[in-house]
Amino acid sequence: MTAWAVLALVVPGGKSPGTGREQLGDLSKLILTFSLLTAYMMFSQLLVMWYENLPADARFIVPRLRFEEYGGVSLALLSIVYLGPLVLLLWRRAKRNRLWLGGVSGLLLGGLWLERWWLVTPTVKGPVAFGLTELSVTLAFVSALVLGILSFHRFTGGERR
Repeated sequence: MTAWAVLALVVPGGKSPGTGREQLGDLSKLILTFSLLTAYMMFSQLLVMWYENLPADARFIVPRLRFEEYGGVSLALLSIVYLGPLVLLLWRRAKRNRLWLGGVSGLLLGGLWLERWWLVTPTVKGPVAFGLTELSVTLAFVSALVLGILSFHRFTGGERR
């Protein structure tokens, strides 16, 4: 899902002939499909833990339930990553609009970053904390992505092959 969101941010920005309204619609449908698939897999994992009563498998859920601060983060993740693309990319016009797709992709990438942070932070630090470490690691990865895209364009000459 991350790759499709990055592709939706990078490709529609250019005026290449291969990024028409039909291709934007297809890319939006892929983002929507992978968002629903991810939500289904997360729900299936939780359903098995609940039905089989497997407390040892639910170790990552317990720290997020003990701290009240993570309730808002969990609700934000549910609304941004899992339900957000479904609601925001529901209409055909929204799927084919470059700016709308770019905004949804940016929101989705931010939500996916928040999900990775949510998976790691409660077991390491405890209560909600956001500092220089998180910001610097995020900027390093974004810089590596931009550097890779720029070097690819320089290598290919900015043309489609």
